[in-house]
Amino acid sequence: MRRRRGWWVYFSLLAALVVADTGVYWFVVRPQEVTPLDAEALAELGRQVAQAEAEVTRLKRIEQALPTAGKDLSQFGARHFHAERTGSSALLAAFERAADDVGVRPGRVEFRSYELKDRSELVRMEIRTTVEGGYRNIVQFLETLERSANFYLVERLGLVASQARGSGGDLQLSLKLSTYLRRGSA
Repeated sequence: MRRRRGWWVYFSLLAALVVADTGVYWFVVRPQEVTPLDAEALAELGRQVAQAEAEVTRLKRIEQALPTAGKDLSQFGARHFHAERTGSSALLAAFERAADDVGVRPGRVEFRSYELKDRSELVRMEIRTTVEGGYRNIVQFLETLERSANFYLVERLGLVASQARGSGGDLQLSLKLSTYLRRGSA
């Protein structure tokens, strides 16, 4: 009798445990119903897949172009950026030559260099100067700078009547330009 009672208690506890687990599963976990996809949702997923494939294709083309882009950037820098050590004197000579070629009088040229946090191989050079001359000559001076092999970013231009004696209606152009120099190059 004791044996039967032990088995009966054992099976009762096992049944209670199964009922409790089932209750926890249905009321706590709550399995989600699986609904079939409708045609509209399926079409939207197809569009998203097509867009993702197009993006992957575009990114692969960019990835293939990266080695040549780095080489092109290096060639551009070598061609248009002076070495840091000789950059100021080369830029000053280019300004004086451009001024002489078009017949304007250059003023004092000031250089200021800045470190670039994200491009350690380059130094940013700020250039401030003035030139005086006739309107046509000043336009020719700017065109000469634009066509030069040097890379210039024009940050500010100012044009006023010249204050110099005997200027005869000349204008004074004040310039603030930036360019870049290659660090560690001779």
